Amino acid sequence: MTEDAALASIRVLDLSSLYAGPYIATLLGDFGADVIKVEHPRGDDARRWGLAKGSVPLWWKTISRNKRLICLDLHDESDRLLARRLAVEWADVVIENFRPGRLEQWGLGYSDLAPENPGLVMVRVTGFGQTGPYRNHPGFGTLAEAFAGFAAITGEPDGPPTLPPFGLADGVAALTGAYATMVALHWRDTSRDGRGQMIDLSLYEPLLSILGPQVTEFTQTGVVQQRQGNRSNRTSPRNAYRTADDRWVALSGGTQQIANRIMTAVGRPELADDPRFSSPPARRANADELDTIVADWIARNTQADVLAAFEAVEAPIAPVNDAESLAVDPHVRARGSIIDLPDDDLGTITTTGIIAKLSATPGRVRHTGRVEVGADTTSVLADLAAGRRTPAPAAETDGVIGDGRRPWDDLVTDIDRQTIRRSAFGRRVGIGPRPALLVIDAQNYMVGPPPGSSHEYPSACPSAAAALPTLRGLIDHARSVGVPVIYTQWTVAPGGSDIGVYGRKRDILTTQGWALEGSEGAQIHDAVAPESGDLVLVKKKPSAFHGTPLLNLLIDRGIDTVIVTGGATSNCVRATTIDSASYNFRTIVVEDCVFDRIDISHRIALFDVDRQFADVMPARDVMAALPAPADGETT
Repeated sequence: MTEDAALASIRVLDLSSLYAGPYIATLLGDFGADVIKVEHPRGDDARRWGLAKGSVPLWWKTISRNKRLICLDLHDESDRLLARRLAVEWADVVIENFRPGRLEQWGLGYSDLAPENPGLVMVRVTGFGQTGPYRNHPGFGTLAEAFAGFAAITGEPDGPPTLPPFGLADGVAALTGAYATMVALHWRDTSRDGRGQMIDLSLYEPLLSILGPQVTEFTQTGVVQQRQGNRSNRTSPRNAYRTADDRWVALSGGTQQIANRIMTAVGRPELADDPRFSSPPARRANADELDTIVADWIARNTQADVLAAFEAVEAPIAPVNDAESLAVDPHVRARGSIIDLPDDDLGTITTTGIIAKLSATPGRVRHTGRVEVGADTTSVLADLAAGRRTPAPAAETDGVIGDGRRPWDDLVTDIDRQTIRRSAFGRRVGIGPRPALLVIDAQNYMVGPPPGSSHEYPSACPSAAAALPTLRGLIDHARSVGVPVIYTQWTVAPGGSDIGVYGRKRDILTTQGWALEGSEGAQIHDAVAPESGDLVLVKKKPSAFHGTPLLNLLIDRGIDTVIVTGGATSNCVRATTIDSASYNFRTIVVEDCVFDRIDISHRIALFDVDRQFADVMPARDVMAALPAPADGETT
C-alpha cells in the first residue's frame, strides 16, 4: 500500500463469498483500500469456481488480489467475536452476502455494529434485496439474469431465453456496489455527524437498470421487447458478421451518419440516399435487406481487410476477440487492460488490469490472490491486538519478537516490533521456584489409539504424535527434579448424565463413546501415562480449574508457576491458561508439548495466550529453567 493510493485510508472487511461481494472489495483494493478477506476454513467457494492449474485456482488469483486472508468460521462463537472486533474496531466498510437475517442471528448485523462503530458502511448483497416478498429467496447471478429480464430478450427469435456464460449480474452488481460504497463514504466524511449507513444491494436491480427503456415502453405502448439474436430494434445494421477467413466482426449503425459510413465502407455509398436506408425508421423497416448487403460484402473479405476498409472511412467496427487474441492485442497491452504479474505459485500470471485510469492516483495490483486459506490470519490478529488500523511495515518484522522467538514467528510477517515492546507483548514471566507441570487431556480420544488398538478416534489431533515424545521427556525431567505432575482426564459417565459443557463435540463424544468413563478412549495415552505419585483429576469442562480441586491443590502446595501441556491448544489448554493467569500464577505454555486438530487454530491460540496471559516457551527452555529442589526438600 502506498500513501498516494486514493483509498489508502479505507479499511474493508470482506465477509462475502464467491463473486459480487468479493469483487466489490477487489475494486476498492485496486485503489489502495486495505482489504481483509474472511473465509471459511474450507476455503471460499471462488477457489473452486472455474479452472485450476494443478492445485492453484486461477480465478481466485484475480478476485482475491490485494487482499489479506483470514480464516474464521462464523458458525463458531469465538470466531464471530473476532469478526465483530474487526468490524467494530478496525473496519470502515463491511461487505456481506448472507441471506437476510443471518448476520443478525450472529450479532453481526448493521444495527448490532453501528452503535459501536457509527462511521461503518455495510454493503449487503443478496439476490432480491433486504426487503420485499422475495427477500428470503435464495439468489444467485443466474437467477438475477432471468428475473431482471435479461435472458428474455437475449438469444435467437426462435430459440430459448439465453443466459450469459459468465457472472454478468454479479459483475454489474459489484461495479454498482463499489460506486454506492464510495457515495456512502463521501457522505460520511462530509456530513456533520460522520455517520455511515447500510447499503441494500440486490443482484437483479443493477442489471435491470441497464437493460434500457423496455419497461417504460411496455407500460406506455403495450409492446414487449422480444429476442432478436444480435440485431436491435433500435437501429440497423447491427450484427456480428463472419469474414472470408472464418473470423468475426461486430458493428452497429447507431446514428444515420455512422450508417452512411458503413455503406461507404462496404462499397455502396449510394445507399445513403436510398429512401429505404436514409433515416433510422427506414433502416429499421428494411433491416433484413440492409443486413444482407453488409453481410455479403464482409463474407467476401478477410477480417484484416474489413477492419482496414472501415478504418479508412472512420466507420466503427471491432473484431470479435477471444482470450487468445486479447492476450496479445497491442492496444489491450498498451493500456494495461491485461497485465503480467509475478506470482508465488505460478511464476507469472496474466490477468485483467485496473479498470479506470486515474491520472493522479492510479490503481495498482500489489499482489495476486494467495492460495493458502487464511494466509494472513496471524498478522491480522497481531494488528488487531496492537490496536493498529493499518498493516505494520514489513521492514520492521525481521528478527525476534520480545525476548525470544515465538512459535508463530514464521506466520507473523508484519508485526511492528517497537509497538509490541511498548505494550509488553511477549513479556517473559519466568519460572518461579515452586512450579507444577499440568498435562491436559492427553487421552486416547484426543491423541489417537494406543499401539495394537483396533479403535479409531476421529477427534484425535494429528499434531499430537509429534508432541508426545517431547512431552514424555518433559514429564520425566519434571519428576527427576521433584516437580509435581498433575494430569486432567475428561470423561463422560455412562448415559451421559454429567457431560458438562464441551461445545459441539459433546453429543458426538457421548454417542460414539470415545471418552466414556472406563473406556479405552478415556484412558491417558500410554506414551505419557501417569506414574505413582502423580495426580489425576477428572474434569467436565474445558478449563482444568472448573469443577476440580486443582486451585486448592496448587495453593496448598505453595505452587507459584503452572506449566501447561496437552490438548487442545485452542480449547482446553487456552481455557486453563486464562484461568491460571487470572489466579495470579506464573503461567507457561510449552509450545512443542501442546497440540490441536487444526494447525492454524493451534498457532492463533498460542499467539493469543502469549499476547495476554502466559509465556510460550519450548520444552528445552522449560527444562533448563526448572529449579532443582534443595537438599532434603521435595515440591
